[in-house]
Amino acid sequence: MRQSSPSIKLNSAEMTRMRALPVLCRALYIFSLRARMDYRNGYVGIKYRITYDRIRDDLDAAPLPGEQSERPSKGQVARALQRLERAGLIQRKPKGRRLIVHLPHADFDENQDLASLLASTNKGRAERPIGRSTGRSSNPVRPIQSDGENKSEKQGHTGRNPAGPIQGAALGRSVGRSPDPEDPELDPEHTHARTRTRDGKGVASFEAAKGVCVQGETEEEEAIIRIWEHWKSVMDAQDAVLDPKRRYCIQRALGWGYTPAQLCEAITGCSQSPFHMGNSSKGQVFNGLSTILRDAEQIDRMRSSMTSPGASGERIRHGFPESVLEAHARPGEEYEHVAARLRAQRDNEVRTTQEGK
Repeated sequence: MRQSSPSIKLNSAEMTRMRALPVLCRALYIFSLRARMDYRNGYVGIKYRITYDRIRDDLDAAPLPGEQSERPSKGQVARALQRLERAGLIQRKPKGRRLIVHLPHADFDENQDLASLLASTNKGRAERPIGRSTGRSSNPVRPIQSDGENKSEKQGHTGRNPAGPIQGAALGRSVGRSPDPEDPELDPEHTHARTRTRDGKGVASFEAAKGVCVQGETEEEEAIIRIWEHWKSVMDAQDAVLDPKRRYCIQRALGWGYTPAQLCEAITGCSQSPFHMGNSSKGQVFNGLSTILRDAEQIDRMRSSMTSPGASGERIRHGFPESVLEAHARPGEEYEHVAARLRAQRDNEVRTTQEGK
């Protein structure tokens, strides 16, 4: 009896989140991520590595005669992954240059910690014997023999593979798993940057080459929570949620080498910028983490714009130092109304100045 291939079934949560997404995002989620998902834990990219090129191969469609290929570019794939992450369908786990994706809304067996999964994967690779063959033949590794010896052996052998696998050391090649510069070994128990060798030369890992300070998962999580709580307090957004996009922005900024205190200074500097807090002709607010931590130049600009009240540790409420709100507050007036009144006064002053010019 012919065995049928495993089917892909989407649940209502996935269908609801995919309705507002473009066709490319839907195809990427179904034909690439769901097709490669490990049904034991819901992860993609741990047991078998996934890259942008493999995703492009999954989405490649044969063009009709006279039409161009519909193979998406790497930029289109990257933007589609961002749309899926914003919709909550995937959660990207930044681990060096390796792409690891978790599908939280898919149906899988059990939730497992990423660190334990990587540890078990690395343990299995470490226990794999060096020089192991691909598994088709159980014959021992034999040295290369002359043509006469091969002919005599072939005449007396009736199997499909009479010569057996060629010894890799004789050809100067490794039979086992070769090191891949784009697939660094991830060991959560050793958080420092390791050194690998390639062609006899020492090559530092991706983290060491970029000068990134790799922290432990506990310390990194504490730093993320500290920065997030500071942003909520300064921007007075207590109901905000730390979604994967905001977490990724903080992790990326920490990976650039900034300390949590420096990122908090950038957030405070943004809260003291009238333009970013909505004091403009359009009244649009630009105080999100994706804007503050957009790049290193933006972070440095926000830190330099921090004035003395914020630097001294005074709390910022609704875009104004607490002492300023207290000085302009009327009896029984809330700080929120005081801040709105001060913004209106500044808007009137700006319009009067522009009209006078």
